[in-house]
Amino acid sequence: MDPSIETAYKEGLMQGKVYLPMVSWPRHQEALRNQMVIALQDLVVGKGTPEGVAQSLDKKLKEMDNE
Repeated sequence: MDPSIETAYKEGLMQGKVYLPMVSWPRHQEALRNQMVIALQDLVVGKGTPEGVAQSLDKKLKEMDNE
């Protein structure tokens, strides 16, 4: 696990303290949610970075806006 998310994992996720307000995204909620899950899974297994998660969401939003 990436050390940058270890505290959030142990003290947040594993204790059920999760708040992810994806419904507040004003557009493309489902596409962004799917991208977020993929990016976070990559992060957890060491194939991504926190910055990469944000960048992938920005990329997906731009892609969806241009469709």
